[in-house]
Amino acid sequence: MTGDDIISVVSALIETVENVHVTSNIKAVRDPDDDAMINTAHDGKAYYIVSGDPDLLNLKKFNGIEIVSVDVMLKILQSKA
Repeated sequence: MTGDDIISVVSALIETVENVHVTSNIKAVRDPDDDAMINTAHDGKAYYIVSGDPDLLNLKKFNGIEIVSVDVMLKILQSKA
């Protein structure tokens, strides 16, 4: 991807950002920070969690939320463009 491509992707993502009030307390992995990501995605009704964290990536999917790497997400976004 070129610098312009990255700017376009980030700009498109920024337009879809929402604040999420997190009320869930799901314990899915050993790291509480990772659980915070899962809880935020769950309460925000996210379709994806994008992460480089091995513990999250090993889950692959949680409660219908796909957990993918940045590279995989870029491919998903490019396929929808």
